Order: sequence, then structure tokens, then C-alpha cells
Amino acid sequence: MCAQNPTGCVPSPVQWHQLAATFLSHGHFAFLDAAYLGFASSDVGADAESIRIFTGTGVPLLLAATYGKAFGLYGERIRILSVVAPDLEVEMQVEKQMKLLAHMTEMGAMPAFGMRIVETVLEDAELRQVWEGDVKRIAAQLWERRMWLRRMLEDLGTPRNWKHVMDQVGMFSWVHLVL
Repeated sequence: MCAQNPTGCVPSPVQWHQLAATFLSHGHFAFLDAAYLGFASSDVGADAESIRIFTGTGVPLLLAATYGKAFGLYGERIRILSVVAPDLEVEMQVEKQMKLLAHMTEMGAMPAFGMRIVETVLEDAELRQVWEGDVKRIAAQLWERRMWLRRMLEDLGTPRNWKHVMDQVGMFSWVHLVL
């Protein structure tokens, strides 16, 4: 969705609307991966705009979100899987399958520690504000590193135009080398 690995590319809202219209017109089911919310624009809500666009246009979708990176909990697998179904029949089928999957995992140890940290932060307005400020600082640091990388590549006389490094966002950048 945003600041994704490996490209660091983020479609604009206009492009997301075009993608949603294409998905809808062809009857496609979307799978959105939200691993870096806030790392692209420094605003968690803004980075989630594609979810609102797809659900607002009625595109059925599966949303996988992970909070490990945004909360610095890399060893804790904190994730959520959400499904937006096109109708009640599909919703009931999906719910049945999800319950079967949940039952199968009851025998294992779920990552409750990390989940409780994320839940505590997101449900407390003051803690959430602190976390969102931390995400803004992370996004700003990533942007500064991109500027530094581009400047160093240009200062070293590395052949090619490195403008695309600043057009992308987040932790990743797509570089195509032609040898």
C-alpha cells in the first residue's frame, strides 16, 4: 500500500481510484498489505487512504496489516487480517473459514505480548499521539537518508539521474542498473 518493499513506490490517490475502478470493473479481489503505515507520508491516516478508496468503491478485499515494524516489535508477530466481502453469502463463507483457521491456531502459542502493547497504545489517546509522533520522526529520518543517498551518488559522479530516489518513499528504493 505505501512505502512497500521492494520499490518504495506509493500510488497517488488518483492512481488508487483508477486501480479501484479497474479492480471493480474486472471483478478482481484485492489483497492489500499494510506493513509501513506512516512511513510514507509520516501520517498513519494518510497512508491508509488506499483502504478507504477500495472499500468506498466496493472492491472486495483482504487486508493484511502488521504492526511489528511501526512499533519496533520485530520479534513479535503482531498482525491482523481483515476481509471486506462483496455480499452476505461471501461474508458468511469467509467467516466460516476464518473460524476454522482460528481454531487450528488455538493449539499454538499466540504472540499475546506484542499484541497487548499495540492494543494499549492504539486505545489510549495520549500514547497513540506519542506513537504517531515517533512514526513522523521515523518518516523524516528516512526522507533525510534518501536526500543524503541521492546527494552522495551525485557527488560521486555516479552515472544516471537519481531523481527517482526522492520520488519514492519509505525504507526501500527500486534501482534498476543497466550494465
